[in-house]
Amino acid sequence: WQQNFDYTLTFTYNGVAPSGTTTVYPREAIVIDNRPGTADVSVTGSARNPYPWVSNNSGSGITVYSRGAVTVKDTNLHRDGGVGLFIGNDQALTPKNVTVENVDVHRSRYRGLFIDSIGVVAMKNIHSTDNEGDGIYVDNCNFDSGAGKCRGNAPVSLLATSSTDNYISNNGGNGVSFYTIGLVTINNLSAENNAHEGLLVNAPDVSDFNPLVRPSVIGGVTMTTLGDYWNHVGSTYNSAGGVKIHTYGPVTLTRLGVDSNDGTGVYIDNSDAYTPKAVTLTNVDDYFNFCHGIEIYSRGAVTLNGVA
Repeated sequence: WQQNFDYTLTFTYNGVAPSGTTTVYPREAIVIDNRPGTADVSVTGSARNPYPWVSNNSGSGITVYSRGAVTVKDTNLHRDGGVGLFIGNDQALTPKNVTVENVDVHRSRYRGLFIDSIGVVAMKNIHSTDNEGDGIYVDNCNFDSGAGKCRGNAPVSLLATSSTDNYISNNGGNGVSFYTIGLVTINNLSAENNAHEGLLVNAPDVSDFNPLVRPSVIGGVTMTTLGDYWNHVGSTYNSAGGVKIHTYGPVTLTRLGVDSNDGTGVYIDNSDAYTPKAVTLTNVDDYFNFCHGIEIYSRGAVTLNGVA
């Protein structure tokens, strides 16, 4: 789906054409909105076209609004004029999953991959490069300031197989940015030459939470590798750091190289956890960073194994 300036989408819901079946979204390439119902959305390749392209459109590549689970797989989105791939199912009545696999986003005019949800967000084998905003941005907290709590607390994962990596580079914002109180799991990450943090995991400030929900706010970050792969975060600029983590849970980083960043190499703060949570770094190489190499704030046990 390429080089479209106006896209007309005709859709059905439960096999019946609803009122106003044809909607014009100026400048957008593909827009799917099934929020009147709660059905799921799936965008994948086919036997005839296993890796479809959505490219060179003046607006966003693929935009999905839903109250159901959303799956996007095996899709290339290059040089689109807005977000490469946007998924919003944060209006679901109960948390619904978002699954994104084998997606390549390149040179979008805003964020490459943008997910707004209250459910589990599972990503695998993602390439997001040369976008003008963040390479990947996920918010599955969706903070409710009136209630003083996140509407969602589900996990977020960015994984790869042993022979692949998640390659996030040359983006104009953060490489990878997660706003969540769920457990974050990452492996085989390469985040390089991004304008701001290579990897940012953030959560609301402790003062924003209703005291009654504080005990249930945990989260945490686990970074590992498969095969002989090493995670790598490097060459950020604009005074940005390599890895920056603010969470209320335990943090474990394994086989990570962090170098040549304009700020601190690895910054971790889980000091506001309701009960003390550990920080463990194993086989972490940290060098040529402009500010601190490693900076940790915690009330739990801090263990450094094989850190250089």
